[in-house]
Amino acid sequence: MPIPSGGQAPDLIPRQIGPDEACRVVYLPDGRARARGYPVPMFLDEGLSTPADVLTLTGDPIPESTVMVDAYSRIPLVLYPVGADTVWTSINGGPAIPLYSRVDYRIDVLAAKVGTAESGVESERLARVAQIAAEQSARAAAITAEQQARVAAVTAEQQARQSADAVLGGLVDAVEGSLAVLDGRVDDLDAAIEAKADEDKTVEYLDVYNGLFGGNPFVVGQATTATTLTAPASAGATTLTVASATGMLAGVLLATNQGTASQQILKITGVAGSVLTVTPAVATALNTGAAVAPVWTNASHVTFDTVGGSRAYGWWLANSRRSDNTYVFFEPNPRIVWLGDSWTAECIKEFRAELTTRLGSGTTVVDAGISGNTLVQMMARFAADVAPANPDIVVLEYGVNDIYSGFTRTQMAADLERAVAMCRAIGARVVIPGIVPLSDYPTVSRDRSLELKGQATSAVFPAATTSGYLTRIDTLGLPLPASTTTRAPLNIPHGAAPTSPVDGDMWTTTAGLFVRINGATVGPLT
Repeated sequence: MPIPSGGQAPDLIPRQIGPDEACRVVYLPDGRARARGYPVPMFLDEGLSTPADVLTLTGDPIPESTVMVDAYSRIPLVLYPVGADTVWTSINGGPAIPLYSRVDYRIDVLAAKVGTAESGVESERLARVAQIAAEQSARAAAITAEQQARVAAVTAEQQARQSADAVLGGLVDAVEGSLAVLDGRVDDLDAAIEAKADEDKTVEYLDVYNGLFGGNPFVVGQATTATTLTAPASAGATTLTVASATGMLAGVLLATNQGTASQQILKITGVAGSVLTVTPAVATALNTGAAVAPVWTNASHVTFDTVGGSRAYGWWLANSRRSDNTYVFFEPNPRIVWLGDSWTAECIKEFRAELTTRLGSGTTVVDAGISGNTLVQMMARFAADVAPANPDIVVLEYGVNDIYSGFTRTQMAADLERAVAMCRAIGARVVIPGIVPLSDYPTVSRDRSLELKGQATSAVFPAATTSGYLTRIDTLGLPLPASTTTRAPLNIPHGAAPTSPVDGDMWTTTAGLFVRINGATVGPLT
């Protein structure tokens, strides 16, 4: 039976997330005042007679099917009833208005995609195709080289074909054939994943929160355009004399010598007329006329210009170094996919230019950023936007939209493990810049940054202990205990483990290499 064009539908798809951004902001019936703090009851019908079975994003029931408009006049995101892509509401006694689910998941969008299929194809067959594609993505980490080639061929065919009839006929047969092979290997998935873990498939965490930004977010009312120096500033100076101090407030981050080896991020600590007091001290002398640019442009984005935050961020990422002072990006002429959100489009230009200069003209940097994407949405387009590029490295730029969507630390941790697994399945090394400090979500962005750092650098991260995803972590800006590998000998036989190891100790047994880090024993490392 075909899927209806909208409204309530058979139980063929999971719950949709909504409302869509186009209808999240609501107003009172007079159309002039925003509806901050007003209740939003949700119904299945335009007559507002049947309450909708909506849930929170974590799957909890919502009492009386009613949520409250937040301080930004936005309706919070919820999970719609099963099979529904539209619910109805009324604000403060006003007329009934529809609240559509996110457009990428709307039932009418799905219906349009299958509308050109052969009229005799039943919905059960379409549901089977969707189920097959989901299973194929979930099992990507275990696919052997032959299976990867087969699935990639099927994916390429699916993208190339415009006729739904041809896709449904050839794709079902091809994917079901692949699944028949996969079904016989389900019991071997864990062993296959472990076998793929090797030193070249690492995850490296750069901690941009404490690194580039030093934990300093956007300052409300600050300047967002560059100014220039009207007097030189020598190395060691803690003051800058500028042409315009308008909007130069205490706490504002400034970038100097952007996009060069002398790049420095300074923080304003005081303003007296046109003289700015900054910390730390100027590292490289600045001449009169040198550009001094604010890093932030709003609560969640850096300035997008030739001298501001986007250039500073792109250069910082391209030249990030490990704790042993080696570059994170070091391979000659690498193939890199930057999978991310709006930050990708803003910062990739300087990142690409710097790496091309340093690593060779054959360097390829693919822009796979889509504004507003969460990590879940990035994974949904992985097969189309990442895998075909056969990258050596995948940069995972995420977090801002996950925080704005209200995702919990548990959700974000699970999404990271899945994303890393998908990158490793195609043989790519993963670089995670980290989560930036957000001025409108200061506590959440700080906590999520700490949780991501803890997950990525702790031996208890499930991907490190059970899946082998994280075989080496390099943290920039994270203070680690001083090494004690050269302290007095442990005085134990070779091949034995110490009974009371301390941070920094390393030893080997027949099982492999072990190391003590932050109070935990990590190993065996192979």
